[in-house]
Amino acid sequence: MRIRNLLVPAATIVTLGACAATPPNVFRDTATFPTGRYPVALVVGDFNGDGKPDLAVSNSRGGGSVQVLVGGGDGAMLPGPEYTTGSVPAGLAAGDLNGDGKTDVVVARYGGGLAVLLSGESGFHLAALQSTGDPRAIAIADVNGDGKLDLAVTNCGPGSNGAVDYRHGDVAVLLGKGDGRFDSARMVAESDHPDSIIAGDFNGDGKADLVFTDSVWSSVNVALGNGDGTFRQLERVRAGFDGPAIFIGQGTEPALRTGSITLAAGDFDKDGKLDLAVGHTGVGVLLGNGDGTFREIVQYPAGGGAAVAVGDWNGDGVLDIASGASVLFGRGDGRFDGAARYHAGVGANAVAVADFNADGRPDLAVANLGSGSVSLLLARAAAAAAPAPVESAPAPSADPRIDDK
Repeated sequence: MRIRNLLVPAATIVTLGACAATPPNVFRDTATFPTGRYPVALVVGDFNGDGKPDLAVSNSRGGGSVQVLVGGGDGAMLPGPEYTTGSVPAGLAAGDLNGDGKTDVVVARYGGGLAVLLSGESGFHLAALQSTGDPRAIAIADVNGDGKLDLAVTNCGPGSNGAVDYRHGDVAVLLGKGDGRFDSARMVAESDHPDSIIAGDFNGDGKADLVFTDSVWSSVNVALGNGDGTFRQLERVRAGFDGPAIFIGQGTEPALRTGSITLAAGDFDKDGKLDLAVGHTGVGVLLGNGDGTFREIVQYPAGGGAAVAVGDWNGDGVLDIASGASVLFGRGDGRFDGAARYHAGVGANAVAVADFNADGRPDLAVANLGSGSVSLLLARAAAAAAPAPVESAPAPSADPRIDDK
């Protein structure tokens, strides 16, 4: 099934610029830990069963590997085991895939399908290789309501001579058997170049829905779940990001943009409905209507191609958005103050959020593509946050949300 246009009117893209207020310095320390070459993805989990959050890192060069950084519970990360993936690793996802109470990892491998790594007494072991096409990203959720975790995957299409065809991709689900194995992939939708994918209940019916992005169309796409592993109402929302593009074909052919379009979900305006943060050349915010549709996108300059994550870093009870090592501070009504840029390594990109030092505050882990490292930004106590000399850009006082005409 192809995706049809459009979920909301998309003629207007509201873009908010920078201004001069200084946000609180929400991070007290930054520590950097070496990884393999070109770390492109992070995922948090307790991989050794000690009750402390660890990190799995996808290193996409130098042969390709998944590396574990073992958390000490005090903000320190120790080098852990490294697993060769056999193909170039891309996206990662974590969850208990075989019901043994331990956190497992799924690896999307360019040209190599999915690798399922189950956690055991001595680390991970390869449990299964699943053929899905050329996967980029993974979401884990129970999409058919049987109490077993399933996989949702974005795939690029196979091209001639083993090359990747960036114009014939798809999104597929693999239903879990509860023992770390999965049924064959079932296509949910065709998509030219699907990137990130997340799962959540976006229409309030208690069933898992999927949201994924497409770099060719610069779009966010919604597939509402039926609760039995099938999906309906495939719709496209224009994300509207500008940036470098490689043009394919002629005339009305869309542009394939460099860099992925990433996603995170949270309730940014405290109305009990899931909203979306969209990362690419900046950060876009789509406020949810609670029925699987969204208001028009509002864009904020931040990140510059980095992935996005959600957390409350200034302790005001309102969700903020991280894009790489930049943070947009939420106002609680769906608007955000502009990006505060914090120190990380070269090429800050993938992000993950957890309390890495057990102080009750969310910390931010950032993968640095250029320097081959992960930076850990440890959060201050909320009362101790003080102004910091970082660039910032609050939004205008006017409500940027557009009334439907």
